[in-house]
Amino acid sequence: MHSFLLLVIFQITVSFGLLLNNVDISDLERMKQEIKAELTKEFDLKLAEIKKNVTTSLPNVQPIAFMAGLSQTIVNPTSGQHLIFDQVITNVGNAYRDLHGIFTAPVGGYYSFTLNMAIANIAISHSYHVYIMVNSNAIGYIFFDGQHSYWLRRSDTIVVHLNQNDDLIISPSQSLAMRNPDIC
Repeated sequence: MHSFLLLVIFQITVSFGLLLNNVDISDLERMKQEIKAELTKEFDLKLAEIKKNVTTSLPNVQPIAFMAGLSQTIVNPTSGQHLIFDQVITNVGNAYRDLHGIFTAPVGGYYSFTLNMAIANIAISHSYHVYIMVNSNAIGYIFFDGQHSYWLRRSDTIVVHLNQNDDLIISPSQSLAMRNPDIC
């Protein structure tokens, strides 16, 4: 058995060697190009199949973005009310309702919100707390202290997972304490 296997391996090696001796360089170059072309064709087909699978498996999600401001100054906002940013600059996806001041998540996912606010000089001793609220839960917070003679500007940015139809509002208060200070 061993001698037969050795004879077959020897025969294949000698035959392959004789074949290579009878092939010139241009034939080898042509064979190399044919192999390369075939591999490239197979690669391109596989790549096209992968691209097709990826694009058909992704959901068709529309972009969502909004930017809004106040058209007028709000003086002494009522505790518990929410601010209505009625001057809409951008509302891609129509998720922000400027008549009510509510952002409603059209799809579940992670969202980023930035709130910038400024307050004039306050000559009285109270302060303002402004909350970013999701479904009545405080998830962001800005604090303005009282008795200063200059404008104060504050901002807060949050990244939060919202489920579809979760509502986000901005709510000022003069006396509330933040319920979840670790979330900010």
